[in-house]
Amino acid sequence: MNCGRFKLLSLLVVLPILSFGQLPEALEGRLKRLESTDAKVTLLLMTADSVLDYDLDLAYAVGLQALSLAATPENMAQSHVMMARIHTQKVQYDSSLQYLLAAEQIFIQEGLDRELAKTYQEYQEVHTNQKEYKSALEYIFKASEIYQELDDKYSLASAYNDIAWIQQRQEEYETALEYGDKALKLLDGESADELKGTIHFTRGSAYVSASSYDLALLELTTAMDYLQQAKASPLTLSRVINSRGNAYKLMGNHEAAILDYQSNLALCEELNHKRGIMVSHANLGHTHLLNKDYNAALPFLLFAKDAMESTNDKANLWEQYMHLSNTYEAIGDFERALEFERKLAAENEEYYEDKIDQLELETQTKFETGQRQATIVLQEQTIKQQRQRQLLILGLAILLGAVLLLVYNNYRNKKRLSAELQVKNQEKELLLKEIHHRVKNNLQTISSLLNLQSAQIKDKEIQGAVVESKNRVRSMALIHQKLYQGENLAAIEMKEYLQMLAENMIKSFGRHRDLELLIEMPEVEVDVDTAIPIGLITNELLTNTLKYAFPGGQSGMVQLSLTHDHQEDQMCLILSDNGVGVSSMSDEPDERRTNFGSQLVKLLTTQLDGKMIVNTENGFETIINFKKFKVYSPSHSEASV
Repeated sequence: MNCGRFKLLSLLVVLPILSFGQLPEALEGRLKRLESTDAKVTLLLMTADSVLDYDLDLAYAVGLQALSLAATPENMAQSHVMMARIHTQKVQYDSSLQYLLAAEQIFIQEGLDRELAKTYQEYQEVHTNQKEYKSALEYIFKASEIYQELDDKYSLASAYNDIAWIQQRQEEYETALEYGDKALKLLDGESADELKGTIHFTRGSAYVSASSYDLALLELTTAMDYLQQAKASPLTLSRVINSRGNAYKLMGNHEAAILDYQSNLALCEELNHKRGIMVSHANLGHTHLLNKDYNAALPFLLFAKDAMESTNDKANLWEQYMHLSNTYEAIGDFERALEFERKLAAENEEYYEDKIDQLELETQTKFETGQRQATIVLQEQTIKQQRQRQLLILGLAILLGAVLLLVYNNYRNKKRLSAELQVKNQEKELLLKEIHHRVKNNLQTISSLLNLQSAQIKDKEIQGAVVESKNRVRSMALIHQKLYQGENLAAIEMKEYLQMLAENMIKSFGRHRDLELLIEMPEVEVDVDTAIPIGLITNELLTNTLKYAFPGGQSGMVQLSLTHDHQEDQMCLILSDNGVGVSSMSDEPDERRTNFGSQLVKLLTTQLDGKMIVNTENGFETIINFKKFKVYSPSHSEASV
């Protein structure tokens, strides 16, 4: 085969060439006795697969050795798939996708459809682990189509089980169980005990999540029977035992749960599976806590806490802090209880800070994700176009960052100049008006750049993200426009601002003829730091209303208000519509609560020290009460910037 066909592979990764001396002695000896390079690669891949769940470092070293020796296209692709699986276990998903892309190109070029379908199943696992369920389903359905064409019932049943697992993760339990039934019917009369056990395990997990514990226990017991008959790996049995323990715990049968967790702990200790040992301790501690056996719970919870801290496994660390705080409080050690309560608060605070940082990069991440998805369906001829698109995204991100930095510097300059020119009121006002004007112009520049970029994007999801970002920038630009046009340079009159913001958004969606906007609120002035999050929150809530509340161009009413309760010393923002509401949204019923805009609303509400209430009766209503604000009286004439 022409080496030019593998140009992508040479760009993907620089391989360190391992000597046999870096591998275990037993494996070195077996490799030296083999003369065929293909046989050596096969042995290395089998070894990497066998140790993948127990020793990632060894699996990584063996996988790299296999990739360095691979001489045929098929062996090279198989090695790339193994490296992708290893990086998935390491939670390094970008690297996994790169290796899978390299393998996919080879399998397509060589016409190896069955191996291509298995690669699509690996893609599914990566996207499922990242909670990108739409992409995961797209890949597993591609794999299913290939297996159907090949009339491969066993592999098709495996793919259906993957679909069931994804649906279970999305809380679509009925759909998950339906695909589990389809998978079992395909295997009817077949000797496939291990796969049957895996399918029953998936069904049992779905029943646990759906709180149908009796059915869950039946499925998990059946799964255990099949897996023991198939002499499945101890680690596979461990997962079933742990899941069955969860079912017992959740249904209140703590004694049975403890027996399963103890059995699982002994098995994981025998396997030296560190994560299984940690999880078993955490579950035993929690179950003893539920059983009010606090002295028994304490050593298990402390062990799990120490293990999670040493491995920096923060996914469930907060839960251990909470359980330890409750346990120490129950036994009367209030000092230690307070210590872990503080750790829990710090962990939660760090979590929210990380979420805020992640949201700042959300738009760029969507672009990059879109590019990765685009490369999957491209042939070698489109690779150059993909790189150009990535460079364009990178350039846009750099430009956007530079302009935002300029906006931030201008804002800081505005505050410094205002402090220096307190005694020169007229000159101060002129300077501040100019700064607000420039900030508004810079934000309009960003909006124009995003508008130009959206015109070049064909992907509707990415284009929608850019348009929504443009609306957010426009809401901030309107604030600075109101500042330099008004008399009070420190405050915004919110009724006029919200009226203008809402009317502009309704017009931008082309709905000004069929939607009635009603703003009933007194005049109230707030400072810039309060107005910006209120504007962004209103932008996101109104965007959701315009996108989902009135499908098919139907008419309706949107009501918006912002009031100040002097007695409670809090403000209340309300946006409601008389549209179809959440229950009538057939395509994506949870979109209003799970998209990027909804996350931004929640974070901005937290920033304002507020609480959000959602009412879905007779349409959709969002009420946000918040306490972190600065209100100006209408007669206030002195700017306080």
